[in-house]
Amino acid sequence: MSKRQKRVICGVLTLFIIMCSSCSGNENGTEKTEITTTEETVTTAETTKEVTTTVVTTTKETTTEETSSNEETTTEETTSEEEKKNVFCDELFVMPKDGIRPVAVLIDNEGSSVLPQGGPGLAQVVYEIIVEGGITRLMPVYWGLDIDYLGPVRSARHYMLDYMKETDAFFVHYGWSPQAKQDIADYGIQIANGVSNAYNIFWDLTKDKNNWQDTYTSSDRIKDFMIRNGYSTETKVRMSERYHEEWSIPTEGKDCSFLSIQYSSGYKIGYEFNPDNGLYKRTRQGKPHMERNNDLQIEAGNIIIMKVRNYTIKGDDAGRQHLETTGSGTGYYVTSGKIINIKWTKETRFAMTKFTDEKGEEIVLNPARTWIQVVPVEAIIDFE
Repeated sequence: MSKRQKRVICGVLTLFIIMCSSCSGNENGTEKTEITTTEETVTTAETTKEVTTTVVTTTKETTTEETSSNEETTTEETTSEEEKKNVFCDELFVMPKDGIRPVAVLIDNEGSSVLPQGGPGLAQVVYEIIVEGGITRLMPVYWGLDIDYLGPVRSARHYMLDYMKETDAFFVHYGWSPQAKQDIADYGIQIANGVSNAYNIFWDLTKDKNNWQDTYTSSDRIKDFMIRNGYSTETKVRMSERYHEEWSIPTEGKDCSFLSIQYSSGYKIGYEFNPDNGLYKRTRQGKPHMERNNDLQIEAGNIIIMKVRNYTIKGDDAGRQHLETTGSGTGYYVTSGKIINIKWTKETRFAMTKFTDEKGEEIVLNPARTWIQVVPVEAIIDFE
């Protein structure tokens, strides 16, 4: 082989080697590019995951904020109800203590000469009941209270025994109707009567001998009389079961800030709600009804209105009334700015009257003074 041929062959081999090296470099470069691209794709995917995670986290945070907002709203509503319960309070109310026998006193409510009366503004329970002439008589029932002025004390009516006996109360009055006198004797009712057995526990506020509306007594005088005559100061009737331990606001019923009851064409009472303490201020004939013992307007945390049929006793020369206290009837329960429909039932004459709501559940009273308005069926009752 000549030198020239050798040189040609070496040149070709050199060129071939150079071309192979170039191809190998391109292949490696492509692979690197592909790897880099793959890495970027992975990185991009990871970034997408991070973004997705951020979105999910943000969504969760938003949901948490919404839940928190809802909880705050619910808490505010709950707090509002709780605040009312905490604010509503009857500072003058004393829970009837089981075992202590209550005392029921009949209070005159005729005209303006009787004002201010003593006792109705302090007693745990007060009944207001129609009598002859379209007027009413009050019967405060109190447990273990010290009351200096109770009066003016007036005469008994037979249907008042039906409510007095529910709590086994000791009965204080000054005089009686023929029907009440008969029933007291027939049923052996324990009494302190100013015209028969207890004249010395009463006194007159005035010196006017013609004034029959100034006769008073006190809780101390009544208690001493009971002990001297061997009348029990204890009872088995339990009252604590009829009260809530803490204030309860009805969830149903209509709003009731003002209430008026027209017993007859000549007599009207009213109640105005005080949202500061949850009590109703009482009015009588359009004026504040005041309590003699503390010079304060009378208030109530519970008002029960029960419609009871009444009619004039045939042949009674004074137009005295009879009330159908047994059986059942309708009425209202007013408390905490609410009024609800109720039903009352009384199985026998001296049985405890039961009050139930429209669901048939028994009414439980708030821990406050209670007025039970025993009204004629045709009484005019307005509220707003």
